[in-house]
Amino acid sequence: MRVLFLTPTPPRLDSIQGGNRIMAQLLTRLAARHRVGLIAARAPEDQPVDAETAEACEVVHELAIDRHAGGSLRSRFLFSANAMAATLRRAPVWVSEYASREYAHRFHEVVSTWRPEIVQAEFHVMAQYLLRLPADVGRVLIQHEPGYPRACEQAGVGSNLTRRIRRLDAGAWRRYESEAYRRVDATVVFTERDRRGALSLAPDSRIVTIPFGIDIPPRPLSTLAVDGREILFIGGFAHPPNADAAQRLVERIFPLVRTRHPEARLTLVGAAPPQPLVDLASAGVTLTGSVADVVPYLERAAVVVAPLRLGGGMRVKVAEALAAGKAVVASSLAVEGLDVISSEHVVVAERDADFATAISDLLANPDRRNALAVNARRWARSALTWDTRIDMYEQLYSSLARPCTETERSRGEETHP
Repeated sequence: MRVLFLTPTPPRLDSIQGGNRIMAQLLTRLAARHRVGLIAARAPEDQPVDAETAEACEVVHELAIDRHAGGSLRSRFLFSANAMAATLRRAPVWVSEYASREYAHRFHEVVSTWRPEIVQAEFHVMAQYLLRLPADVGRVLIQHEPGYPRACEQAGVGSNLTRRIRRLDAGAWRRYESEAYRRVDATVVFTERDRRGALSLAPDSRIVTIPFGIDIPPRPLSTLAVDGREILFIGGFAHPPNADAAQRLVERIFPLVRTRHPEARLTLVGAAPPQPLVDLASAGVTLTGSVADVVPYLERAAVVVAPLRLGGGMRVKVAEALAAGKAVVASSLAVEGLDVISSEHVVVAERDADFATAISDLLANPDRRNALAVNARRWARSALTWDTRIDMYEQLYSSLARPCTETERSRGEETHP
């Protein structure tokens, strides 16, 4: 079967961004069983598709796209102008950033020559390219994080003008995602909450829950010597739920921990920390910015924390911390899609005081930390592998694909040997 991936960034197995890693892992595993193609949007700051992922594909195209989201004055002006134009067109701002005639032209060129049976759009912003396809091509949308709920969360934040624009953007997301759910053949979400949310927008659409898998590290990191003082949060701060969780951690949770453990240290790993978070940094708090590899920080950490209260989807870095064999304290939202048991695989907390107590208890009790970490890794090795996920994708594809005739198959093979 030919499966064509449409991605908003180049997938990379070594990417610091969790979504990029998940796309690359899914793509390479499917390529072991099927014929896979890739068309990736690539911004100037993005690294290209890595060699292993590219080698797995029969077709690879990377199309330049300028999202105008950089830090320069020109970039900020272009981003603001694009946001205003998108609002006037009643289109979601983020979706409009990925609207590219060149990308659309290359996409339809590949569809007509390579003749995929399935076209799979990763992330909602790429669904716009699925809406005009031949009827015999199966259309699958992978919703890493639904846009409408996230837009609603942001609609009440900012100045009066910003809130007005964000409310209009939330309305645009509702229209856009409702149409996308109805016009694709199937939408894949990672959690049951996201499935219910999608069905509320498009009750007659086909919404399928397939949690992602992850690569399990060959060795647990918790076996290394840990001094019991290091608390770790990992997440890109351009993602509003991560910025909110980090600010909550620094401002409200960590000071409570320091009352019991004055020697405790908090490290926040992630690109683009917002200025309010930088301003909150104090004794014992380190913001690293973007890093090439999070493993050294995971190795040093006694406890990994995820006090998330916004957003949807599954949290890649929480799953990876469990698989690495780390003691994790997280909100119930942060472990959505993970069938974990609180106090056995992870400690689930909601209130600030409960987070602080759970973290403090783990810092003070190395045996408890180790037991939790061992259980977490054992669970991850049985529950987070890709094999069952790939089987579920294959079942989905088989239910959508129209079998190729010999003439169509030979025509595609002549075009792409």
